[in-house]
Amino acid sequence: MNEMKEDSNFDLKDFNKHFTYVSDGRRRDRWHIMQRKPYRGDCEDYALTVLYNLKGRSLLRMFLSLIKRQSRIRHCKVNGNGHATLKYKGKYIDNGYKRWVKKDTMKKNGYKFHKIHYLPYVVLLKLLKGFILK
Repeated sequence: MNEMKEDSNFDLKDFNKHFTYVSDGRRRDRWHIMQRKPYRGDCEDYALTVLYNLKGRSLLRMFLSLIKRQSRIRHCKVNGNGHATLKYKGKYIDNGYKRWVKKDTMKKNGYKFHKIHYLPYVVLLKLLKGFILK
């Protein structure tokens, strides 16, 4: 379950090895897709970058995956803090686990999922906002 190969040669182990969590801090929440090593970002950036790479580094294929509901950026709370995960083909990944797990695994460890997910147009708007606010 650790490897979820799709349409690319995405190497999750290599990505995780070069990923460092960096909070947006007090700045406005800024979403982006990390393009090159070293990868530095927060939970939304991690989820989006994994999906982008699974879809062959194609924004079009990434958004089609979101539109067709093959994937979702899910909002949840962990220890009372807002957090984002990627749901893809029934499995979940985030910057905490750094591997594909079942939703129940996350729930058993304190993840409280909201009923709604980020709709594709919201993901697009947040990415555009992140691009503008660099």
